[in-house]
This record gives sequence, C-alpha cells and structure tokens, in this order.
Amino acid sequence: MGVATLTSRSKTSSIGIDMGTTGVRIAQVAMRDHDVDVIHKARIGAVQDGDEARSANMLTRCFQQEPFKGKTVHLAMAASDVEYHTLEIPLAILEGSEDNIAKVVSSETSRLMTFGANPVEIRYWRLPDTPSAAPNTVGVVAKLDSIQRIIGDCATVGLNCACVDTPALAMSRFGVVLGNWKNEEIWGITDIGHHHTRLAVCVGEAPILVRSIGPGVQKWKESVAEALQVSENAAEVQMRDHGVALATRGTRQAVNTETSRLASLILGAIRSEVNKLANEIKRSYEYVLGCYPQRQVRDLILCGGGSLTPNIAELIARMLGIEVHRASDYLGREGCRLRWTSTSRNALEHYAVAIGLAIGEA
Repeated sequence: MGVATLTSRSKTSSIGIDMGTTGVRIAQVAMRDHDVDVIHKARIGAVQDGDEARSANMLTRCFQQEPFKGKTVHLAMAASDVEYHTLEIPLAILEGSEDNIAKVVSSETSRLMTFGANPVEIRYWRLPDTPSAAPNTVGVVAKLDSIQRIIGDCATVGLNCACVDTPALAMSRFGVVLGNWKNEEIWGITDIGHHHTRLAVCVGEAPILVRSIGPGVQKWKESVAEALQVSENAAEVQMRDHGVALATRGTRQAVNTETSRLASLILGAIRSEVNKLANEIKRSYEYVLGCYPQRQVRDLILCGGGSLTPNIAELIARMLGIEVHRASDYLGREGCRLRWTSTSRNALEHYAVAIGLAIGEA
C-alpha cells in the first residue's frame, strides 16, 4: 500500500471498482501528461451484503453501461471491512528491514483491531517525518473473507483482480488531483456515505489520520422523515430538492417561502448530526496539526451521496471556519488535474474511491 505518484506517461488505467455496502461504482482514467481524464464511469446501487450472486449481477450491469477497456481491475472493499490505526513505531525498528517492520506493525495492529478472531490481512504505510513526537506509521487491517468475496465476485464475471486497496488511500489520491496540495499543507476529504461518514486528513499526498466520524446520510433521512412525517424516500427527495437553510447575514431567517420553510425543517432535523460531524472533523484537524506543527490548514473536500445535499458544504464551512467544498467545485480551478464530464445522476462525488483506485494503478 502507498500513495500514488502521478507520472507524465500517457496511459489508460486498469478499472477501479468501489464495492460499497450499498452499491458499485466503477471508473477508468487516461493519464495525459499530468492530467487525469475520466474516460469511463458507471454505477448501480442496492448491492445486498453477503449476496454474492447479486453483487456479480450488479457488476455485469455496470459493465453494460460503458465500454470499459480490458479486464484487469483494482478493487476497494466496503469501508466497514477495513480499520486504520496510527502507530508510533520505534525509530530503531523503522531503520531496520521491511520484514521486521511488518512484524511489529502486525503485532501492534492486531492488538488494537476490533475484528476479533476473524482472519485478517495487515499492511501499513509510513508517514512523513516530523520533528514532534508523533505517530509515524498507519497500520491497516482488513477482513480476509471480505477480500476473498469481492475478488470472487469479479472472477465470476470474468474480471482479473490485480490489487485490493483501501478506500482511504483511494480517496486521498482522488483529493490530490483535485487540489494538488503542497507538502506543507494539511487538508481533508470526507465521504458522507450511506451508513457511515469517513474522514481522511492528509499532509501533502499522505493520509495521516483515517477514521469514522459518525453515521451517514441514512441517519439524516430517518431524522428528516420523522420531522416531516413522511416516508424515508420522500425525505430523500426533500433533502435533494431543498437542502438545508442558511441564515442570511443581517436577518434571522431567509425569505419565508415554502422552500426556505422546508430547508429550515431539514436543518433542524439533522443539525445535531452535522454538529457532531463538524466537531469530529475539527478534532481530527487539530490532532494532525499537533503532529505536524507550522503546517497550513487548507480545505475539506466533501464526497459521497450526502455531500450532494444543497448548502451542506457551506453549513459545515461556517461551523469549521475553513474552506469546505464539494469535489465537483474544484473542477476547472487552477491546480486541478482532473478532467470530468457527466450528468447530474453521475455526479463526481459518487466516484471518489473508484477514480482514486484507477489513478493509483496508473
């Protein structure tokens, strides 16, 4: 495992497949100089946990949507099947052999993991040097049966798995091509998924802290459905159409229209959860800043289905006091190396992990 370094070669990547708990997202990129062109993408939802036949069927349907090139794929499992543990390994160990480092990381990570006696795979990546006493390694543990299951799903439909990677590393690669962050800059990327919200805080290209920071958009839908006394499907539609209210400067509330009324009700329903997310993000940035002092705190990138809620980025930005933007807001900005064209159904925010997998291979 490691953070990809983009090259100047022109190359079509293998296919990145994000096998989440509620869907499949697939992307393929072409590297042209330092630019990353997303040339194919497809997604489909409602994969049932543990239902291998259904998962394989979803993969087949995705590949019918787009003329992907080749059969070699890079996979990421569901985020709930992976844990990340920041470790402070003695320098004497880190200066030794890779085999010895791996043994120490495996021992420490096994002690911290919550997967119990389940068979696991353990890997690690090194963190940038810092003059302060701080973690220097991230240990990663993944459920072996989950790895075998997603490889088997791909083999069922004739695909060759070349690599199983972590969602966090894929997300960080995706964020790097959006912002081209410098080594002295601290930035983050948050995936507001269906069941969980995941955060990676990075320095330059390296993820320093990776953690779950709360429930996902499903919890929001449940809260909005209860507040509006509607079904969860109707709540999802209202969230997508109206978003959350933002108070206008100098006034107590936005113009009193039906849209603003619903947006205010939605904000009231999810405010507690968003506050908790913002507090966890703030704590995480402060932790990384403590490990890497005198770095400059930069943006937070939002991806995942929850990031598409209108005004949610602006709301979190006001809570944190830093720049917060959806992933698609970076397209066309100076420093952005990602080239993307698509429809609203295929919003860029859905494809962060899949694109990051394809970039990592390229």
